[in-house]
Amino acid sequence: LDFFTLLSSISGVVGQKGQANYAAGNAFQDSFARFRVAQGLAATAVDLGVIEDVGYISERKEIAARLDINIWGGIREGHLHRIVGAAIFSDTDHAHENQTESKTPQIITGIPHPQPPSAPLLHDPRFHPLAQPTTDPTSPSNTNKDADSPIPALLALISSDASPAEKLAATVSVINAHFMKTLGLAEPMEPARPLAVYGLDSLAAVDFRSWLRGELKVTVGMLEVVGAKSLSQLCERILGKVVAAREG
Repeated sequence: LDFFTLLSSISGVVGQKGQANYAAGNAFQDSFARFRVAQGLAATAVDLGVIEDVGYISERKEIAARLDINIWGGIREGHLHRIVGAAIFSDTDHAHENQTESKTPQIITGIPHPQPPSAPLLHDPRFHPLAQPTTDPTSPSNTNKDADSPIPALLALISSDASPAEKLAATVSVINAHFMKTLGLAEPMEPARPLAVYGLDSLAAVDFRSWLRGELKVTVGMLEVVGAKSLSQLCERILGKVVAAREG
C-alpha cells in the first residue's frame, strides 16, 4: 500500500470516562500504525478531537457550550481534510524515498498548549509538558536564565550581513540545544538525520511549537515539525520565517 491512514481519536491518548472500549479501540489504532511503520510499511493514525462545524458536537450546541476551549481545542472540516491529505502524502513521500525510520506514525489534534492549571490532563505526568509556565518572568532566577539565552545572539546574527550558511548553522545550533534539553539527549542531534530517530513525537512537537512562538515569534505547523526529514530542513524553514517576519 502506498498509504494507510487511520482516523482515530484522542480518547486513545487521554482516555474517555464511560467508554473504555472506545478508548481501547483507538489506542489499538495508534499502536497498529506504529507497528506498521516499524515494519517499514505505510501508516498514519490521525487522532481527532472536536470537529467544530460538522458532526455530533456541531449539531448539539448544549454540549459544545460545556466544552472548555482552553482544554479541548477544535478544528474545522477544512483543516481535517488538510491533515488527512498531509498524512497520505507523508506516507507516500517516505515510501518513495525509503525513509520509513523518519516517519511519525501518529498525529494528535485537539489538545491546546499550554493547558490551564485546572486542566484534568495535568494530573497525568505524561502531560506535564503541556502545563502553563509557573515561574515569575521578573524573578532573579528567570532573569539570569534570559541573560544566558542564545536567542538574542541568534536574532542579531540573522539580522546581520552574515552568510546564509552561517545563519543556518547558528539556527541549527540553537534548535539542537533546545531539543537536547527537552528530549533528554546526551549528545547533539546529527542535522541530517530524521527527527523521529531521536524520539520527537506529537507531544514534543507541541512543546517545540510553543517555544518557537515565545522565543523566535514565528509559527510552524505541526506537520512541518513532525514531517521534517531532518533537523537541517526544519531549521531552514524556521530561519526563512524569522527572516520574513523581521523584514516585514
